[in-house]
Amino acid sequence: MQAVDSLRPAIESRKLASIQYLRGFAAVAVVVSHAANSLLGHEGHLLDFDLGAYGVDVFFVLSGFIMFYTSFDLRMRPGDFLVKRLIRIVPLYLILTTAMFAMVVLLPRSFNRESPDVVAYLASILFIPHWNPRAHNLEPLIGQGWTLNYEMFFYVLFALALFIRSRYNAFFVLPVIALLVALGHQHPVENPAYLTYTDPLMLEFCLGIVVAAAFKLGNAPSSRWPAFLFAILAAITAYLYTFHADLHGLVSLRPVMIGIPCSLLVIAAVTLERSGRLPKWSYLLLLGDASYSLYLVHGFILGFGQRLWHRLFTIHSALSHAAYIGFILVVSIAVSVPIYRYLEVWTGRKLTTAIERLRLRSREGRAAISTK
Repeated sequence: MQAVDSLRPAIESRKLASIQYLRGFAAVAVVVSHAANSLLGHEGHLLDFDLGAYGVDVFFVLSGFIMFYTSFDLRMRPGDFLVKRLIRIVPLYLILTTAMFAMVVLLPRSFNRESPDVVAYLASILFIPHWNPRAHNLEPLIGQGWTLNYEMFFYVLFALALFIRSRYNAFFVLPVIALLVALGHQHPVENPAYLTYTDPLMLEFCLGIVVAAAFKLGNAPSSRWPAFLFAILAAITAYLYTFHADLHGLVSLRPVMIGIPCSLLVIAAVTLERSGRLPKWSYLLLLGDASYSLYLVHGFILGFGQRLWHRLFTIHSALSHAAYIGFILVVSIAVSVPIYRYLEVWTGRKLTTAIERLRLRSREGRAAISTK
């Protein structure tokens, strides 16, 4: 089998149910947060689910964890790594961004935060950080896609680290990100790419790598850890709710105040699984698999759902707000699961097969030349 396909068994065998559960949890948290804020505006919501936005931080920590955990002790070539990541990320994002662009042009009243600007569309699908012409922020056409600009840059750094012939090559990423963040702090520049790649949020990828390294290189934590760590997380969450700590205005503290608790959550969940105390629920595993689709698709549901809810119901109570949030979540999951199964997985398989065939033909061509 070709190099890309040969990585599948090793990576599949390293897939952890706990990580899948956390991926699903993070996606649901983001959807709930966006749904709560979309109905009456960020300042006018009846129910406060702003903390759900920190599902993004869980995703960043998980990304660093997964990259280290699945590649450790595998002699993965940088090109193979990037191809696999691009196949995983690009097709669905390209399809949905193009669909969003069409929606913005055809239904501007339902999608009034997104811009019909062609340059912004091209920058979005190429993962180039840019100013949103309409929202006046760094969001691409699909707003939550801003995190993918961070992810793609992290993947490039991780691929470069794979050139180092050492089982510890992933640690190369840590000082590079630390230096970039320090540079951004000491010398701020109002440039979209500079602001993105020097953002302290990049440190959360490092936290994920450190957590994965603790499991791969050290002794497995005691099975008593989960209860202790969850107690700490509960105390931190209670503190944030009580004092309503809005860390969006304190970006430099977010990796500490949010990233570290997210890291503790990952440690607790993985430890719980490795101690044999984590049950396997197929529907939660499926939600984790479909988390990327859910993360991207729910923006479409919000665009239509908000207008529908305002037209059909009078929003005057926390109950009606809660019903709207539940409606958006249920519909988003119901739409994202088939999109994952029949679009995301299908395009990934087709692209993988096409790349394998190209590599086979290339090798056959080189072999034919060498025999002449």
